[in-house]
Amino acid sequence: MRTGSEYRDALHDGRRVWVVGEGLVEDVTVHPATRAMVDEYAAWYDRHHDPAWQDVLLTAPDERGARRPWAFAVPRTSADLRAMGRSYAATIFLTAGNMTHTPGYGNLIALGIHDVVRQRKVSPEQSAAAAAYRDRLARTGRFLTFSAGAATIGYRLREEPDQRAALRIVRETDAGLVLSGKVGMHTSPVYAEDVYVGAHSGVDRDGHRATFVVSVNARGVTVLCRKVSARHANPFLAPLSSRFDELDGQLWLEEVLVPWERVFLTEASPDPIAAWCFWHQLYAWLAKAEFTLGLALACAHAMGLKDHEPTIEHLMDLVVDVQTVRSCQTAAELDPDVSEEGYCSTASPAAPTWRRAASRCRRRGSAWRRSCGSCPARRSWWRRRTRT
Repeated sequence: MRTGSEYRDALHDGRRVWVVGEGLVEDVTVHPATRAMVDEYAAWYDRHHDPAWQDVLLTAPDERGARRPWAFAVPRTSADLRAMGRSYAATIFLTAGNMTHTPGYGNLIALGIHDVVRQRKVSPEQSAAAAAYRDRLARTGRFLTFSAGAATIGYRLREEPDQRAALRIVRETDAGLVLSGKVGMHTSPVYAEDVYVGAHSGVDRDGHRATFVVSVNARGVTVLCRKVSARHANPFLAPLSSRFDELDGQLWLEEVLVPWERVFLTEASPDPIAAWCFWHQLYAWLAKAEFTLGLALACAHAMGLKDHEPTIEHLMDLVVDVQTVRSCQTAAELDPDVSEEGYCSTASPAAPTWRRAASRCRRRGSAWRRSCGSCPARRSWWRRRTRT
């Protein structure tokens, strides 16, 4: 596992990044719009070297005494899934579920690519290239993020249907495909080293949908990010958005060469590639639910409502939903599906219940935060606090 310092150094790779309202970002490690999130990703890497975290984040020592990060493991047993899930839960909770795309998330993307390419049986070369790329991520800790590949809104509104796809092939070379186009919003491209551009890109080849792994620092690539989330310069008034802004962005390609070993032929839907990613995302949703429950308990105590029956009912609803998600996660990990390659996944009958409960948690959390803000006592306290 690389260190946080090595990750920072890797971001000095000549990438071209623009942030709406900020302009050109010449160094993402120090710019105010991106520095805080770089710090969080660096801390993610460094935790793997912290003895206090190693029993959660690393495998047991092998016969040579080596330990490997669960974030870059291949789950072949239920026990592997459980250990990987514990590592996700522990690290994501620190950000209240707001850091959804970690470098470990990239490992799950690469695992999905390899699994789908093997299922399609396109060619032995495709399978070998997908396996080699996942192995490279595990060996180096390189950061890959996910895009379904959909076009920008402007492209989708074009009059000619054949001009609405995100990408087009400019030409083919012995080295790979040269692409141009614009890929719509996705998470963390400014902090990643590679972006997987999925099946919605609209590029077909040999009866398959072509997908790509594009290096963020490749010649002809520009990353354009939305405005920063924080709406106040004071971190007290923006405690989460000032620290955990993943800066969704677009990927603009101008005659970008994608090597053949980074071109993967899949199917027309990006969902199979993202099968393991959904599992990771649900851990982020659970962390948000747990954070909301903790905030609700703290607010109920501070506002003198801990014995108030309607408040207790709201709190119990939150407890039930949080515990439902936890239970469904455990059930899915204990009874996994197994692919032809022997990879375990949590695509079980428990998953729909799991997602519904997570969605309820998010809705209840929003309702709780609104109700706290609408309370007269809360408004009075807030006015006094902001005056000082």
